[in-house]
Amino acid sequence: MQPTKSGAPDQPEEDGEENLRSRTDARRERKESEEALMRLAKALVDLPQRSLDKLALPEGVLDVVVRARLVRDPAPKNRALRLVRIALRDGDSVAIAQALDEVHEPRRKASPPSDLEQWRTRLLEGGEAALAEYLSAFPEADRRQIRQLVRNVSKATDASRAGAMNTLTKALRRTTG
Repeated sequence: MQPTKSGAPDQPEEDGEENLRSRTDARRERKESEEALMRLAKALVDLPQRSLDKLALPEGVLDVVVRARLVRDPAPKNRALRLVRIALRDGDSVAIAQALDEVHEPRRKASPPSDLEQWRTRLLEGGEAALAEYLSAFPEADRRQIRQLVRNVSKATDASRAGAMNTLTKALRRTTG
């Protein structure tokens, strides 16, 4: 720090640079936030009515979205979208965006592998011991058929592996029921 003519250290210049940087960052963040709100507004307005009903939007947001959907001309439509963006800014836009994502791509619960998949994996990796275990669990299974299908999957090339896996899976499904 260099003293100024008055003898005080030159601190305000450094603070000015930091403030300028933070103002720029804040402006960029605000702009990105507004753009994200506008994308959300467009998505809500373009959404089919059945999907919109599933969202359970707050009443104020829903009213503005319904009104914006009625507008067809480009300039008035843009103004209507800005009104939706303002309503979203006042509402819980994060929760609305998550609900919209859930409607578009419902999350599939990560289910544990089924018994069938577990048996298939064990048979492919475990050899004769896994086959003996499978046959003790499912005595009605055909030993020769299951052994042959497992062998077919192991020897299959990349191109024919999917078909061999499907055949094995079908046979296991018949016996595991």
